[in-house]
Amino acid sequence: MSENIIYGIMSAMPEEIDGVISLIHNPQHKSIAGRTYTSGTINHKNVVVVFSRWGKVAAASTTTTLIDYFKVDKIVFTGIAGAIHDDLNVGDIVVADSCVFHDLDIRPLNERFVVPIINKKFFELNVSESWYLKLVNTFHANNINQIIDENWITVFNLRTVQVVRRSIATGDQFVNSEKMKDDLRINLPVVACVEMEGAAVAQICFEYNIPCSIVRTISDSANNTAAMDFMPFAKYVASSYSVAIVTALLSD
Repeated sequence: MSENIIYGIMSAMPEEIDGVISLIHNPQHKSIAGRTYTSGTINHKNVVVVFSRWGKVAAASTTTTLIDYFKVDKIVFTGIAGAIHDDLNVGDIVVADSCVFHDLDIRPLNERFVVPIINKKFFELNVSESWYLKLVNTFHANNINQIIDENWITVFNLRTVQVVRRSIATGDQFVNSEKMKDDLRINLPVVACVEMEGAAVAQICFEYNIPCSIVRTISDSANNTAAMDFMPFAKYVASSYSVAIVTALLSD
């Protein structure tokens, strides 16, 4: 890629993005529609970093601003998600190979989950093999104590971290019941985890023909304990994970 490429880096919560903002050299701030976009460089790479806020509309709006106003060449979204399948544990990382809206249903006008007009169910994402391997190496068991404080490694049992390429589902819902998980497992069996922004970012990038990457860290099991797990993980782990993920992306 050209050295002049501009990366737009987003997260839905301040806890997920504050650490990344602290990495920026020569930061310049611009306020648009209630959001602060911070431009500068990380590892000599041009970046624009922003806290997008929760949900599909907020994510789509922020993505559009990054593309139209800041002329970014690639979007990266980092943040946390709830696991749908039992093979994923808290602290595991899902690099999206596709995204789908799990709350989109206009039957009988169209098939469930399919976006009207563009007629897409899954938005496919091209995952850089080199970046994926960097993430695998970054979160290897021997490296995790360089990323997270030992106390939180113990609390969340983060000593063995998987990095997988799977599909991610998006909806304006906090999934926290086995009934909701069962519906996803039956109707979207390839989906690994659920969150509230990824597919919106992927759709906007698809329509603008801009590449994007969605990387999610599992914070909970999307069950009736999800709310208890979610906030402590976001506060004490998510920011450090986001810093490690972005650093891996922008390393030489």
